[in-house]
Amino acid sequence: MSPSTNSENDLVVEFLGEEHRVDTERRFTFGRTGDLEVDDNPYMHRVVGRFRFDEGLWWIDNTGSAITLEIADRTTPSRMKLAPGSSASLSFEKSVIRFPAAATTYEIEVTIPSPDRTPVEDLTNDLGDDTVTVSVLGVSLTDDQRRCIVSLAKARLEDPGAPATVPTNRSAAALLGWKITRFNRKLDNVCDRLADAGVAGLRGDASGMATNRRQRLVDYSISSGLVTAADLELLPH
Repeated sequence: MSPSTNSENDLVVEFLGEEHRVDTERRFTFGRTGDLEVDDNPYMHRVVGRFRFDEGLWWIDNTGSAITLEIADRTTPSRMKLAPGSSASLSFEKSVIRFPAAATTYEIEVTIPSPDRTPVEDLTNDLGDDTVTVSVLGVSLTDDQRRCIVSLAKARLEDPGAPATVPTNRSAAALLGWKITRFNRKLDNVCDRLADAGVAGLRGDASGMATNRRQRLVDYSISSGLVTAADLELLPH
């Protein structure tokens, strides 16, 4: 049942013309059973996925064991795949969640309250590195900060349909040929800059925050255009 009162932070989930408003205190499941009963298709998991609010963001969890979810932006060609057991923050203002069950593909429409597209302005360069301004957001980042993001987003930048997973800090540092201490310092710096500018989910000490922070940084950077496939040239060849 939908909440009786509406909030500006509610997630809106629509399926076949039926709208559900989900407040930040709820975890909303969908599948053959759950809060949203999609279909009685025996090939569908009882619970395919779950929406939840955590660390100031709406997330989607793929709770199934065999079905891959596709998250597509309603207004652009951007999309990503979410493998079973994986999670991703919802970065698109209007998304379509697609998943198959036998010969049928289902679509659920999702609208988040307000996408994280707050412009970042007048960021100082305190590392002494060359700075590049990404004009689409007015974000000033050093080359090393961009390399840090691209090393985490490499698989998604190479293939927009790749699973929405991110490597560990150590793996990303190895890709760049950096010491882990250097990578961690650059990652902290770029997350702090974006968090100070209003991007949620990049700072905190909660359990699992390290993984969520990397995932959120990649999701936001790709969906906002902060990094693109052209930035793969920043990686060592």
